[in-house]
Amino acid sequence: MTTKRVVEKTPAPAITLPTKGDCGATESDIIFILDSSTSVQEENFKKMLNFIVDFVSAASIDNGNVRIGAVLYSSDVKIQFHLNAFQTKQEVIDAVLQIPYVYGSTNTYGGLNTMRTVMFTTENGDRPSFPILPFCSPTAYRTSMLTTLFQKQRK
Repeated sequence: MTTKRVVEKTPAPAITLPTKGDCGATESDIIFILDSSTSVQEENFKKMLNFIVDFVSAASIDNGNVRIGAVLYSSDVKIQFHLNAFQTKQEVIDAVLQIPYVYGSTNTYGGLNTMRTVMFTTENGDRPSFPILPFCSPTAYRTSMLTTLFQKQRK
């Protein structure tokens, strides 16, 4: 006696990608903290800049809802522009595209500390009644650190 395998073909479920949200429309002061150390490499750094340009393109900067600032770190920390430096989307995009890749070691603490103590201040454009949103480049969190964290959570 032989048996026959019956395979039913079920159509793949439709996947709907989310549309661009209103993330960039919410009133907020946003600082991008960019790692340009050797661990990032120039090609990945350019990808980070392109992400920021895409974000800024969708943000409500021209009406004043959103302010953008940027700080760059590798061995040293360099503020690229403060929250109150630009009033238009195009000015911010132009400034982002001028951010250089700087070879050096990873000084995450320096970048975060500069953001906290220098950039998120009223004299540099922080608006106390608006939410503050720091965006740190993903390389600030090492894979080994994340692996250790996940292992601890599983125990």
